[in-house]
Amino acid sequence: MKQVLSSDDPEQCVGLVDDGEPVDVAVGVGQEREQFVDVGLRPDGHDVFGHHVADRSASVSREVDAQVELVPREIDGVGERFEEGRKADRDPERPIGGLKQIDEVPLSDDPDDEAVLGHGKAVEVGPGKSAEDLAHVVVRGDGLDVASHYFTGVHTASLCTVSHSLWALYRATNLLFRSARGHGMESLNRMAVELVDEAIDFADELAIEIHELDNGAVVCDFGVETVGGVEAGLLLTEIQTGGLATVQTGMETIGDAPLTHVEVSTDHPAMAFLAAQKAGWELSVEGFEGLGSGPARALVAEEEEYQRMGYRDAAEFAVLAIESEELPDEAVAEHVAETAGVPTSSVFLPTFSTASVTGSVALAARAAELATFRLSELGYDPIEMLSTTASAPVAPVAGSDDAAMARTNDALAYGGQVHMTVESSFDRFDDLPSTAGTAYGVPFAEIFEEHGWEFYDLPVEVFAPAQVTIDIVGEGVTVVGETDEALLAESFGLADQSD
Repeated sequence: MKQVLSSDDPEQCVGLVDDGEPVDVAVGVGQEREQFVDVGLRPDGHDVFGHHVADRSASVSREVDAQVELVPREIDGVGERFEEGRKADRDPERPIGGLKQIDEVPLSDDPDDEAVLGHGKAVEVGPGKSAEDLAHVVVRGDGLDVASHYFTGVHTASLCTVSHSLWALYRATNLLFRSARGHGMESLNRMAVELVDEAIDFADELAIEIHELDNGAVVCDFGVETVGGVEAGLLLTEIQTGGLATVQTGMETIGDAPLTHVEVSTDHPAMAFLAAQKAGWELSVEGFEGLGSGPARALVAEEEEYQRMGYRDAAEFAVLAIESEELPDEAVAEHVAETAGVPTSSVFLPTFSTASVTGSVALAARAAELATFRLSELGYDPIEMLSTTASAPVAPVAGSDDAAMARTNDALAYGGQVHMTVESSFDRFDDLPSTAGTAYGVPFAEIFEEHGWEFYDLPVEVFAPAQVTIDIVGEGVTVVGETDEALLAESFGLADQSD
């Protein structure tokens, strides 16, 4: 295969191969990485999943492996850019840069009968056959040195009916990463970046906008200068939880008013909520103010939660969701990159305003995170939290971020309901819900006012859901706390709607 350039016609077929001949595919790095990311070699459209990398790789009927080997190469500074993202504990002798030609790829009706295709030759599907009869080639690469960063405005090239994809390289890195870590959990940032890519592909449908900064970082406007919406809020929550939570909406009532509620469920509460979703990164960079959540925090891993869990993420890109009234700029991206230890061009910043539809939805999705965080703060081992499901009302969008911050916290503290399954009993379950705090019953507008609207100055016990059911495996069920619909109706402006 020849090099695929950003200027190439995306409809142009860049190579043909004949039945019975070997095919080799090479990925060049003579240009900037941005020019290669969405390059895929795909079969007829009905055999390829519907959109970009979020749908993994293209599928046909059989599966064989082709090995990709990295070889030393430095062209136009690419080697140096790869070196930036390398971690200190990696083998310094490991080659970086270009990719060597892939081994011959077997393609045959019989997976045990290797029919090979030659470079520059044409492939023909025999009578009565279709693309489904061809093997699904999984191209594997080095899990630490392959760049996997989305950039907008690139082309897709096709190799007629033969299915290859650079995304297969990306998925292979995840397999190697899992093996290196010794368990089945993928990197939180790797899983989150797949979801970010889905947001990029469906930006119009989600009513969001994508901005590539001058330094290569990507800002996803989920609801600052854009409208955003319920679907954007649900996807943002999945990103914030590193892809470890199922998120959906439902309808419940507050008083007599039907309102959208958000339900979140996971079998990995410590990872999804403490290591990822928690808003634990305060950003103050050259006049920009924001609150960061998401898996990029796990690359830094300086908060106490990571010591309790014994977890630190390792990835070459960082996904940090930012709650702010303005979009982050290059200085913010560089700060995140430096702190997380990744190249600036590997930073993704989904950003939303509290006073937006997206903000109301994403913040309603934090009831489970609050329960997990609060229980951990009380001294319960987060590893013994087995599964968590939670629901909370979506607060009506307020006219300012301050008013929205008060409403969305009321939604959690007075309307958030959680069901947790845990491994062992604990003598402080009664202290878990918001009802245990001295400020219970006070609207958050008053609580924030008392503390000068400084989020981090509020007492930690106010950040808890209203009611929690605790299912202790093999021992029984405990229910603590209660909701306060009257306070919610007042906070949401529903009190005058009762008649």
